[in-house]
Amino acid sequence: MKTTTLYTRIVLLYFLSTSTLSAQTEFSYRIINENVFTYNVFSENSLVNPDNLLQLNEQEIVNRFFPVGTFKKNEIKLQAEPKIFLNPLDEALEFAINELYLQYRVSDTFYATFGKKRINWGTANLWNPSNPFLQKDPFRIDNRLEGIVLTDLEYIGANFALNTIFSPAERLNRSTFAFKVSSEIRSLSYSFSYAFLGDEKQQFGVDFTLGANKFTFYGEGVLRNFSNSRLIDSEGLPEIDSIQNGFKNRDAEFVVGTMLNVLPRTILIAEYRYRSDFNNTESIENFKAFLPNSLPGYDPISMGQHSFFGQLNYMDTYSKYNISTNIFYDLTTNQLLCSPGLVYNGDDFKVEINPFIYNNSLSIYDFQGRVILSFFL
Repeated sequence: MKTTTLYTRIVLLYFLSTSTLSAQTEFSYRIINENVFTYNVFSENSLVNPDNLLQLNEQEIVNRFFPVGTFKKNEIKLQAEPKIFLNPLDEALEFAINELYLQYRVSDTFYATFGKKRINWGTANLWNPSNPFLQKDPFRIDNRLEGIVLTDLEYIGANFALNTIFSPAERLNRSTFAFKVSSEIRSLSYSFSYAFLGDEKQQFGVDFTLGANKFTFYGEGVLRNFSNSRLIDSEGLPEIDSIQNGFKNRDAEFVVGTMLNVLPRTILIAEYRYRSDFNNTESIENFKAFLPNSLPGYDPISMGQHSFFGQLNYMDTYSKYNISTNIFYDLTTNQLLCSPGLVYNGDDFKVEINPFIYNNSLSIYDFQGRVILSFFL
């Protein structure tokens, strides 16, 4: 009862504040309410979660509430997106800020942003190795990811764009500094990026998109002087990868993919991911032998060197409903995941139905079923 009362107060406070701002200047808002219902069937042969070691629930219900407000006046833009998660089964309430930033337009070509904001770098649909900040959520567990605290300076010229980002930490040498230069030549868009991630971690990235009438070819890659994977050694400990300023024999990761219009309103998406800092057969066996202590290194769809993703997507003429089939496959672990889905878009609501079917002993589940009912105000 107490959590429900607090939830109501937060909602009322938000509505009062938006009403006051809208009376003073240009203000727009959108309220997103997601209701997530999940049913899980745990794998009896799971090596990762034997006898439900992780104490997961068979049924899950989460109410997600995202009030998104945008305030504009002259050259100033202020955007806020709090998130409120309410779990009625556990009577738990979670509150955080996804985005809260101020953007100032210095000129028609130069923008300065301060605050907490999402940064979406990269061209791939599923994996984004060139993005040093956030990754997409392939299972849509939390599709509106939390941003990072930053200062973002953006220049948009006639022939290129420059994006410079500084994300502070408690110590300056652990702060993140990154920049990206983007340009295009006819139907080819491309960019080059560099990021210093603190503690001498560095990476160079590149991405591109090549478009044509019936297909789009895209890709992105990165070269790091550190490992981005948690490999397990013969004693069950994460392998320590020394960080060097040089980039000789360093770790690489890249993704290439394509989008094809195979039929009217039907799109085929295919992606391939390679990484040099992968879990080989020996590391996978070490991971299995030292479970559950090795769980922080677990990835449900991509632990090996070669990973594949495919999607067949059909949308009707009026974009009311969308039918898709998603396939994830990891060659090293022989992990296969199939996820058909249905999305229906109403005028002020959306319904999503997604089953997840697993086939490998490294899976936690045999089956998951998820229904997401969203309302938009």
